[in-house]
Amino acid sequence: MTWQSQKKILLAVAVILIALLSFAIGVSFGTSYDKGSLIDVMFPALGVVGNWIAGIGAVAAVFTSLWLADNQRKLNTEDIEIKLSLVVSPPDMTSRLMVSAVSKGNRPANLKSLSIYSTNSTVAMWVKDLDPQSSLLPIVLPYGHDASFLLVQGTESYINNYVEEHCGGEYAGLRMQLNTTLGTFFAPFSREIIEHLRDTSANKSSQGMQQSCAPA
Repeated sequence: MTWQSQKKILLAVAVILIALLSFAIGVSFGTSYDKGSLIDVMFPALGVVGNWIAGIGAVAAVFTSLWLADNQRKLNTEDIEIKLSLVVSPPDMTSRLMVSAVSKGNRPANLKSLSIYSTNSTVAMWVKDLDPQSSLLPIVLPYGHDASFLLVQGTESYINNYVEEHCGGEYAGLRMQLNTTLGTFFAPFSREIIEHLRDTSANKSSQGMQQSCAPA
């Protein structure tokens, strides 16, 4: 059972306990007008309140224990923060895509591959080649270590083809995925990167038309 499910169950139990406590107090004070004096009803009611408070405290203790255990579990797993950005690099100084990764978990992360996926598609595009200036895959990142993966020039054309053929032409939902031996971490394509891809596609189409219209 996940932490989210446990949290929902504990919150539901706490709400039920508070509701029953309120009902018991209401019944106790309601019957005091017909039976016995207020003092005769007050002490038993206070005893009930004490028991319910103890029960709520026990639930809170369980809640805290599960929360601490879940935090410890997260610390002992892979935790990779990735960022997708546009950079330029000598000698051509043309804009290219770069993936930056930082290991933030206590467990070393074994990075295996990069892929591009879209919520509008059922298949992902594997990033086959990286620039020689970038970090190499696979790579192991201990806590606090980072790596930068520079995609080769021209990758934008492959991404545009992927969007056209497998995503219905929709750029929304694109994300870069970093795959490890234990999980997957991703970063969405920003508006600036999507505009860069569209500009690349438009420039390619324009060049193709110019070449087709050029005199023989």
